[in-house]
Amino acid sequence: MKEINWNDEDQGTVPDIMTKIRYSHKGALSTLIMKEASGEVVFDEPQNAVAPGQAAVFYRGARVLGAGIIQ
Repeated sequence: MKEINWNDEDQGTVPDIMTKIRYSHKGALSTLIMKEASGEVVFDEPQNAVAPGQAAVFYRGARVLGAGIIQ
């Protein structure tokens, strides 16, 4: 992940968030490991069709926590 824009107080490792990797994706439970403006998403279960250049959006419930670009 690169260019992460983060709107939440949590920093560093953020567990138990829902990550959508494209508009039609229903979202999947994951952990975000942030390293300044970049980071790594670790999904609880493997996801299909993750592609560089797509946006990943992070949610907790209906609240948007942030977003970044998949590398």
